[in-house]
Amino acid sequence: ETPIADTLRLSLPTSSLTLVAPQGARWYGASLENSYPGPLLHTIGYNGAFYTTFNQRNFIEQLHLLRPRLLIISLGTNDMLVNRFSSEHFASEVRSFVRALQRALPSTAIILTSPISAYKTKRVGRRVYRWEVCRYAPDVAKTLEQEASNLGCGYIDLYSAFGGIAKVDALLDAGWLSKGRVHLTREGYDEAGRAIAYALLKDFRGYVERQRPLFYQKRAQVDAH
Repeated sequence: ETPIADTLRLSLPTSSLTLVAPQGARWYGASLENSYPGPLLHTIGYNGAFYTTFNQRNFIEQLHLLRPRLLIISLGTNDMLVNRFSSEHFASEVRSFVRALQRALPSTAIILTSPISAYKTKRVGRRVYRWEVCRYAPDVAKTLEQEASNLGCGYIDLYSAFGGIAKVDALLDAGWLSKGRVHLTREGYDEAGRAIAYALLKDFRGYVERQRPLFYQKRAQVDAH
């Protein structure tokens, strides 16, 4: 099946809509937009997702309909919670997904972020479990950094920004890690969002500084003529 995008323009504020699709059609969702200036942000995801979860043809085709200029991929938490972790296998999954995105979205900039440290349960008896720090978090972060470099993607190291394994207890004490000790709380996600925003801003400022010598050089050439 081929996804089809259509546009519904509303001239007045609307609180609800009823759409009737042809028989056999499948509804994938809506992109809510307005005429105000500034970036438009879409978030896609759900708990329990791995890199392989999104490496599906239908998902990538649907993503293409949004025509994103920047795509930030924040996956890897569930990939690091496995009992046995293979850097080679994980790297292969990352490459497969990102290359499929690059083929479908050649003009889209892609950034990978590493997951923040978390806990996992370990069975120590028939019905007895205990919490332990996920030991594969640094391996996932290292693999993502390497693959981002190989694939020509950006990389934001949230793992190190939040202190790595050594600071996972502090995340729990600060209320940034949920009681399930895997996902962040709302406050934790707010902090992660700020870290990503600051990283993007820092990189942009660096880009502007790098362009200044080129700007002055071109200006000098123009003045000389």
